Amino acid sequence: MKFPSIFLAIALSVTSCQEPPAPAPAPAPAPAPAPAPAWPAAAKGLPDFSYAGYQHGEKAIPDIQGPVFKVEDFGAVADDDKPDGPAIQKAIDACAEAKGGVVLFAKGRYLINTDRQATQAPVSIRSSGIVLRGAGCGPGGTVLASPAEMQPANPLQMWTGRCPIVVNGRAALGKSSAAIMASAKLNALSLQLDPKHPFKAGDRIALMKSFKGEAAAKFVAPHPWESKWDGVVFCEYHEITSVHGAEIRLAEPLMTPIDAADKWIGRDCRFISEIGVEDLCFQGAWKGGFKHHRSWLDDSGWRGMSWSGVENSWIRRCVFSDMNWAFHLSQSRQVTMEDVRITGHEAHFGIQASKTYGFLALGVKDEAGMHHGPSVQSGACATVFHQCSWSPKGSFDSHANNPYATLHDDNRGGLNLSGVGGAPNNFPHHLHNLVLWNLEVSATPGRKVDFWTVGKSKYPLSFVDVQIFGLHGPGLDKIQFDSSSIARNEPLGQTLSPRSLWLSQLETRLKKIPAHFSKQ
Repeated sequence: MKFPSIFLAIALSVTSCQEPPAPAPAPAPAPAPAPAPAWPAAAKGLPDFSYAGYQHGEKAIPDIQGPVFKVEDFGAVADDDKPDGPAIQKAIDACAEAKGGVVLFAKGRYLINTDRQATQAPVSIRSSGIVLRGAGCGPGGTVLASPAEMQPANPLQMWTGRCPIVVNGRAALGKSSAAIMASAKLNALSLQLDPKHPFKAGDRIALMKSFKGEAAAKFVAPHPWESKWDGVVFCEYHEITSVHGAEIRLAEPLMTPIDAADKWIGRDCRFISEIGVEDLCFQGAWKGGFKHHRSWLDDSGWRGMSWSGVENSWIRRCVFSDMNWAFHLSQSRQVTMEDVRITGHEAHFGIQASKTYGFLALGVKDEAGMHHGPSVQSGACATVFHQCSWSPKGSFDSHANNPYATLHDDNRGGLNLSGVGGAPNNFPHHLHNLVLWNLEVSATPGRKVDFWTVGKSKYPLSFVDVQIFGLHGPGLDKIQFDSSSIARNEPLGQTLSPRSLWLSQLETRLKKIPAHFSKQ
């Protein structure tokens, strides 16, 4: 940007004596660089990400006090090198029977899985209101150890290794449904349904539509659609706040526009809620030497936790160490992961959201250098990664099956796009609104940054709509971009104000930043 020149009028004092002229005034300071465009101007037309996370960010994660179910009261003994899974399950079952509470672990090491054949059922949570709480995730805290790898459901499908701990809300879609009768814009908070719809305030609704072949082409325009791609599937999970005849009001905004001509439907769905995992270290036994897709041991031999069918729940102050796949969230909504570290040896996945709405990851640090950075997949939307970090040599991950509306907000990591995955038939990697807001690139990428390499690469990338704001970091002047693959890229090399789009949108909506986010 060019700035106008500043001309200074310099008055010289002249006397009748032969005195030197008076010194000229000091030059005026150079004008400061124009500030980067600030939100909301720069963010016009973007999704409203402020609803992500537990209770839409409006309430603090609760500190549940009881009733308390101590695992040692059900037969678990720390540090005795004997299996503790069955005893822990008994404590969870008792907590469920009491309609919720805290399953409490003392300090020490508990064995969650020692069964290499995976014949023993995993430790499972299937009811609302259950909090697993340890004595801390660091030295002197609580370790939930899985020393044995678990055989996958299908060894030929290397990602199907089993989890020793699962949360399963059985969020099967119900039978009740209704057609969506009118078009709606991005960020809309209401929908017009068939007047005979069955929904009422407080229900959950899944907004669904699949597109095949040429019908899906409009979602990748102006890029061409590839005939070998399976199609595009949408499924957004929302809460209904009120019903006024055919109109329903939603608690969260739409993350994609809806065209009534496409004949979307809404189906009822259910979730368990208020699940918490706190102050625990999950310890696997992966020793390193990772090679992508070499074997099921590399890809999913030691897993941490798998959640599905969950809403308004959280994981905080935890460590996942020496695992091939730390955490997978699917078919869920409004989940927060906060202050979590991934440590140990490089492996396959850290955290991944799949078929979700509103997953919020705050301060998740990948210190192991996982092959796939923080990941979205299979229609995940309204996902926010805030102040997260990953390997300088890697990148965030969009794992195909059309995730959309993803915000990387004030994060730090590599931009090599080398850890981007997904089978070619499941492309595109990401649909509209992949937003990189104030991403600090921690190392210069080893290759040109090109988000659309279909037809140009053996392992092509297919990011439809990438919007970059405030990209900065060391060696940024050496990064080469293919500008045709980026919708917006401003202002390169300069952080944007505000630092966080998510917090700024939240402040705009609530008229303040809630106290529980004051340190973000």
